[in-house]
Amino acid sequence: MRLLIISTVELSKNGIASSIMSYYRAILKQRNYEIDFLYTGFIDESLKMEILSNDSQIFCFGNRKRRPLHYIYLLRKLAINKKYDYVWVHGNSSSMAFEEFALRNLDSKIIVQAHSVMTNYSFLNKILRRYFLNHFDLGLAVSKEAGTFLFKNKQFQILPNGLSIKNYYFSENSRMIYREKYKISSETKLIIQLATYTAVKNHKFSLELAQELKEKGINFKFLCFGYTPFGNLKKELESEVENNNLENHVTLFDSIDDIKGILSATDGLIIPSIVESFGIVALESQAAGVPVVVSSEHFIPELKISSFIDYLPLEVEKWAKWIEKLKIKEHHDSTIGGKAIIQAGLDDETIADYFIKLIENIKNK
Repeated sequence: MRLLIISTVELSKNGIASSIMSYYRAILKQRNYEIDFLYTGFIDESLKMEILSNDSQIFCFGNRKRRPLHYIYLLRKLAINKKYDYVWVHGNSSSMAFEEFALRNLDSKIIVQAHSVMTNYSFLNKILRRYFLNHFDLGLAVSKEAGTFLFKNKQFQILPNGLSIKNYYFSENSRMIYREKYKISSETKLIIQLATYTAVKNHKFSLELAQELKEKGINFKFLCFGYTPFGNLKKELESEVENNNLENHVTLFDSIDDIKGILSATDGLIIPSIVESFGIVALESQAAGVPVVVSSEHFIPELKISSFIDYLPLEVEKWAKWIEKLKIKEHHDSTIGGKAIIQAGLDDETIADYFIKLIENIKNK
């Protein structure tokens, strides 16, 4: 069986790419499928090497929005030559109509998946919606909210993000290494934020929170890790840290690959996002047995699968109290988190099995 996975966003260290790669790894474990990738713009080198090591092919046809006709022509040519059984398109707007149009009247079954509750291309989303909604075989979404945003009243299936729980087992060695690396004493509460440097991830709230904790005399350290997809937000935040004399309390870094390691080292994780369609990091934190607090106004309730997660309104004082009450533990019970993931059906094997059943069903139809 031949499957082409298309990412309409960069295959970098972002939430959609993490979701796609999680599906990809789990499906390969269960089926000997021939899976290729098509991406736009950029691909992270480590992801590229992983995909190639699995004998998957990788294609890039340039910027699909700047040269849509060129993109559509090359995609159609690829689909005809490779004779894919399924083409699985991942995105957050009706611009996935480009892929649908490229595949018109071919034998490939078209699967489209929604990953967000917003788009930066609202006008394009609106004008392409009618065509988009009428030219796919299976509609998927990471959450009900993401599906409702993209598909409106049209039927879709929820395919949540899944985790491989073994990737989040607590490591005492990692805790020691990272706390030493970042000079975190045993009396200091280490709080992290794992998010792209974009406005919707609300890092400015995190800085307000840091200021509040500093004024309260709390012994803490904030470490932020993330990818900057566009603009200079990270530099702006670093200037704000300096202007507010928070250098001893807040440090901003680029993305970190060793999620398991930094979760083992931290005492708590904050996610003050003002927009979230799923929130994979909140799931990762629970899998690792690490306390996490999320914005109650913007996170889906289905993510509350354990006692490790708390939902709070975006009020600085309430988040500060949460951190004040947080205990420094030398060991996180990731076994409890792992069991919670499995019981909720959010482990990668369960999700992959569900996907396989869905596509086999549309093939039979």
